[in-house]
Amino acid sequence: IPRALRTIQDHGLLARDAAAEVVLDIVTNGHKIAGRSDFIMNRACPDKDLVLLDGKGSRWRDKYTSNTQLLWYAMLYRLKFKVVPDRVAFIYWRYESEQSVDWSEIHLKDLLSFQAGVLQTISDIEQARKNLVQLRPKDQPGMVFWANPGSDCQLCNFQPLCPEGNRPKAPKGAAHGVGEGDFSF
Repeated sequence: IPRALRTIQDHGLLARDAAAEVVLDIVTNGHKIAGRSDFIMNRACPDKDLVLLDGKGSRWRDKYTSNTQLLWYAMLYRLKFKVVPDRVAFIYWRYESEQSVDWSEIHLKDLLSFQAGVLQTISDIEQARKNLVQLRPKDQPGMVFWANPGSDCQLCNFQPLCPEGNRPKAPKGAAHGVGEGDFSF
């Protein structure tokens, strides 16, 4: 607790307008995109900036962090409240104050570019869902399986879509080896 209090004091993480575990969920193009920022505040003097913070309790600083997470929160905040945060940061509670906060500036152009990428990914997923082929009523669209070619391929429901299952089979008792034009290592 003393280390956390030093971090809060040294980095000016004091505000009259502050909230914890802020839900930033929005619906866009019929899809819910969601996130929860650990802390959002308008810091007091002298900073007077709007910051989004994500607390980390791990001993390994870079193991569970990605600036994409902070960009995601900033994008959601902008979409929900129509305001671009001034800064975002990870707070590492297990570190001394001078190494405990990694600040990043946020720029509108970065958020717009990131948002375009998110919306394009959603569009790509929707298009892929439309392109799925359902083989039987009980099959789930998009089922993933690893081909294991063999004599049972003729019984497989996925054979029409499986190049491995459609390869010509050697007659029983035929010698196994490298065919003409094939390469083996």
